[in-house]
Amino acid sequence: MRLDGKIGIIVNVTPACPGSEDEKDREASRFFDALHWQSFLDAAVYAFSQRS
Repeated sequence: MRLDGKIGIIVNVTPACPGSEDEKDREASRFFDALHWQSFLDAAVYAFSQRS
């Protein structure tokens, strides 16, 4: 089967904002950002940009 087309991704990125100025909240937001966004976006962006 030959399919002519392109496949892409759609990502709805929301900021990871701490619930308060407490250091535990700030740490939790950094963890969320790293786990949910940076791990996905770095792989998607840098994997494609290094190919070209």
